[in-house]
Amino acid sequence: MVKLTKLSDASPFLRTLWYGEPGTGKTTAAAHAAKHGRTVIIDAEGGVMAQALEQFDIDHDNIERYVWCGTDDLTDLSHDLFADPPFAVVVDSASELHDLILAQAQKDRLAGGGRDRHPGISIGDHGVATAWHKAFLRDIRLIDSHVLWTAQEDSTQDEDTGIKSIGPRLPNKMRIALTGCVDQIIRTETRVIDEDEPEWYVGTAVRRGIAAGKDRTSTLPIGIVDPTFDRIWDYFTGTITEDTDTITADYVAAKRKADEAKQARQTAKS
Repeated sequence: MVKLTKLSDASPFLRTLWYGEPGTGKTTAAAHAAKHGRTVIIDAEGGVMAQALEQFDIDHDNIERYVWCGTDDLTDLSHDLFADPPFAVVVDSASELHDLILAQAQKDRLAGGGRDRHPGISIGDHGVATAWHKAFLRDIRLIDSHVLWTAQEDSTQDEDTGIKSIGPRLPNKMRIALTGCVDQIIRTETRVIDEDEPEWYVGTAVRRGIAAGKDRTSTLPIGIVDPTFDRIWDYFTGTITEDTDTITADYVAAKRKADEAKQARQTAKS
């Protein structure tokens, strides 16, 4: 007999994707998971640094870093994670990981001795890379851990409709696969309210114009200031709400103050 489990008995795990321009806090946002327990980071970009995380009080002793060694090694890693699930798995980033898989597909083709010896990336290489990446995606999303992705931002235009969109930088089929399996898509950006003050990190969890976003959990505000894993988790568990979120309240107050100062300057000039 097939074993069924009640939905209420399932352990809640986040499946979250952050995407945005460089420097908008994607890696750091995901790495905040290490504050809560053992976190394995697939460091495809090679940008995870202990010194950078220390300023956010992230315990880097909780972080185990995987550096790209090829698809076979990555398959072994997914099997190990199933056997011993960490608190969280972070793919940083899906964009760079796909580039590495694509480069290996090309390398394997050239080493195979077949007829296709074109030195550039071929259509077949793209197909092989997408198939492998989708298989890996299916594997790790089923691990009993929080599974978190980052991605670089890209603007694309549909060849048939001409409609433009902003989303994670991935080939279309891979983008559809990843955005379909996650529960939250957060577009990250930095905003400057006052030139004399530090910039604010802000995430948008709904589709805004042509920019992708979603929150299948229905727990996040439309805009979340400092969209780190722990704050997203606190929203998910109800530990904080829009009414009790002091960080967002500080941002709103700072923006209101800056807007009032700007209005006063304009009034003085007129």
